[in-house]
Parts: sequence; structure tokens; C-alpha cells
Amino acid sequence: MGKPSPPSPPNPVDTARASTSTNVGTSITNAYLGNTNQITPDGSLTYETTGEHTWDDPYTGLSIKIPTFTATQKLSDAQQAIKDQTDAAKVGLAGMANYQTGRLSNLMKSEIDLSKAPTPGDPSGIGNILAPSTSFGAAGDPQASLGDYGKQLTEFGDAGAITKDYGPADNFSADRGRVEGRCTGGSIRSSSASAATSSSASPTRAFATAVRPTRRRWMTTIAKPMICASA
Repeated sequence: MGKPSPPSPPNPVDTARASTSTNVGTSITNAYLGNTNQITPDGSLTYETTGEHTWDDPYTGLSIKIPTFTATQKLSDAQQAIKDQTDAAKVGLAGMANYQTGRLSNLMKSEIDLSKAPTPGDPSGIGNILAPSTSFGAAGDPQASLGDYGKQLTEFGDAGAITKDYGPADNFSADRGRVEGRCTGGSIRSSSASAATSSSASPTRAFATAVRPTRRRWMTTIAKPMICASA
């Protein structure tokens, strides 16, 4: 048996034609996929196939029809009103700039007229101006120390013990006993005896003895009836 004959090689023109058709078809498909209509609150964007043109491959002679697309953008009513106002403002500013440019051009063409300008002042009429001060007079040496003002006080002297109470040592027990004695028919000792008893006591007790007659009168006229009534 002999070997089979090899297949004939493909026609390069047919291969190129097939490759070109595949590439063009892929491109057209991608264009359709990318042309997605959009609808937003500010408006819409739509794509339409509005025509086609024919492309001839110079190598293979293949004629391919390629579609053409038209994108249409439409603004919402609010956005359209904003755009109209913006365009009108731009037109107005452009017209004003153009008008003022013409005026400025005319002004620059003519010479400046100084005949109506105010008369300048005479600098020679300005006088009696003192020369500026450029230095300071002698003010003496700066103070660098303080004089002797004596020793600084850092402590207080002995003022004695702090008074903690003003009552007698018996916490007014004797007064209570005298009041209770009067309620039960007893007698109150004289103020002189009380004063003699407390004369040798401390200054605090002497003070309590001195004010005791007043306290005794109050207890006799006010406190006694109240205490005896409650008893």
C-alpha cells in the first residue's frame, strides 16, 4: 500500500475572507451590545440604527454592510430649564463682553484729555512739619535690683489655744437642777454663790458665770413655766 496523498492547502484568499467576516461580525455585535439605552432622572440616552454603509475588502473583494448608529440625549424638564437659563446667561455675558470690548477699543484710539482734570495741589504750601524722631532721649539705667524691704513674714505668733466651747464644765447641769428644784418647791442659789464657785475656774467658765444671771431670769420667767407645765 502506498501512502495517502496530503490534503491540498487552503486558499489564502478564502482564509482571509473568513477571518475578515468573523472580525467584522464580532465588532458589529459588540457595538449593539454597548449601545444600551439609558433612562435617568435627569433625562434619557437612546441609540438607533439609522443607516448603513458598505465596506469593500481590497484584498478579498468581500463587501460588508456596516450599520451606523445615532445617539439621542433628551433632558428632563427641570434640566432643560437649567440648560436654557445657563445658555442665556452665557449669551448675555458674551454680548456684554463684546460691547465693552468695542468701547474700550474706541477709548484707546483717542488721546487722554486732561483739560477737565482737577488742578493739582502746590507742594510748597505744605510746611511746619516736624522732623521724624529717629532716637530716644536718655532715660537712665534700667532697674536691675530691689531695695531692702526687711525680712519676709513666713509664720504667725502664738495666739493661744483655740476656744472650742463657751458653756460651763457641767454642761448646764446645775441650772437644770435649779429649775427642777423650783418646780418641786426647791430654791435657786444666789448668783453671788455661783459666781464665787466659778471665780477660780477658767476664763471660759468666768464668762459663763457672768452671763448666768440673764440666763437665770429667762429660765425663771419663760423656761420654768414651760418645763413645769410639761412635767
